[in-house]
Amino acid sequence: MSDIYNKSFYDERIKQMPLIYVGGRFSDGGKLPEEDQKKNRDLLRYHSAVFTNLGWAVICPLEMDMWAYDRGLMKYEDCIGKDLVLISRSDMLFLAPGWEKGTGTQIEFEFAQDHKIPIIHDHMSAHEFLHGTWRRIDEVG
Repeated sequence: MSDIYNKSFYDERIKQMPLIYVGGRFSDGGKLPEEDQKKNRDLLRYHSAVFTNLGWAVICPLEMDMWAYDRGLMKYEDCIGKDLVLISRSDMLFLAPGWEKGTGTQIEFEFAQDHKIPIIHDHMSAHEFLHGTWRRIDEVG
């Protein structure tokens, strides 16, 4: 066994580490100008790094789909379909600023709402979720 892989350490960490899907407006199915796509890509990478540092396992579809989509190996609809599966398995959905204008992010938002997956738009909510102090808006009363 490798000296780097400590089975008991990683087995315990995997049990405790929540999974967050980091979504945001990216290309709108290739309709956004290249400059806007780059800005959006950088923003999603930033948020992914922040959530990793907060103790989350991060799924960022941008990093998984972009190369295949750009090369014509995946259609936009295929990307969205796969993304919904990933959201369904996540503990929480984060949507970056500007998500309201995105085609795919509106689908992701509606899907998460329909399936009662918590949706956040800031890092503090994720921190509160990890420490048991976060409550859904519809639970506050």
